[in-house]
Amino acid sequence: MGMLTFPAMDNPLGPAGKVAAWVAVALAVAPPASLHAQKRPAAVALATASLAGQSVPVLPITVVLAQPPLPDSSLPTSRAALLRWTDSLIAQAFQDRAPEVKWVWPADLRRMARRSGGLLPEPDNMGQAVMRSWGLKIVPDPLRSNLRRLTALASGGSLVVIPASLVIRGGTDGKVYAELSVCMADVRTGRVAWRTVAPGEGDSPASALASALATILLVEGGTE
Repeated sequence: MGMLTFPAMDNPLGPAGKVAAWVAVALAVAPPASLHAQKRPAAVALATASLAGQSVPVLPITVVLAQPPLPDSSLPTSRAALLRWTDSLIAQAFQDRAPEVKWVWPADLRRMARRSGGLLPEPDNMGQAVMRSWGLKIVPDPLRSNLRRLTALASGGSLVVIPASLVIRGGTDGKVYAELSVCMADVRTGRVAWRTVAPGEGDSPASALASALATILLVEGGTE
């Protein structure tokens, strides 16, 4: 089949009209200004003092990217093991640095989901990685409705911490760098109450992640 062609036509607008037409097309296909206005979130600490005594679920992370070369080979090789490794380090940091909050861990959420007989969503398969998008101000459905159901049973409250993604990479200086995207959402309103992209560095993936978590969970009176 040949290419469909159209007969040439004279441009009634003239050269100036051509320019105006191209400008109009460019404006029509240009991204909205709001996309250009989106900036990388600052590394902002979580105000855990305001959460003291509350039960707050912490979702399991579902996106962990390890970008070679890494000087340390202690990272788990399977995806499942890597996700559990990350969950355990996040839980350790939250418990050690903010024990005033009654954190509900991913293992507890999974246990509740299993015992619900299918009434609660599986915490690892709710699509929470979508929250790594900086521009999201409202938790989208069906994630929002699933979070509401899960949180109602897990804590009875309205707040949930969502570790959305972790990227670990090796630098040319021999160090390891981590970047943890995490937010906290109010499941009743759907609004993102707090968001950060926390950077960290260290001699190993574990120490780089610990460094990133230290920027999220500040300890007053410390030397950090």
